[in-house]
Amino acid sequence: MNTENLIREVDFHLLVLRYSHTRIQDQKALHRMQNSINTYGQIVPALVTSEKDRFVLIDGYLR
Repeated sequence: MNTENLIREVDFHLLVLRYSHTRIQDQKALHRMQNSINTYGQIVPALVTSEKDRFVLIDGYLR
């Protein structure tokens, strides 16, 4: 399987945040994630799906 097509950098301005209203607000989880990213960097990439010339963000709104 060619992972070049699966993982790539996408400019933020190309993201459609259509599902941002579905996020669960959990301050403890947010602080844990902030600490993890500060310590280790972003380990798990955001999940998007392509739609025309943009990308719809599915998972990773807080990252």
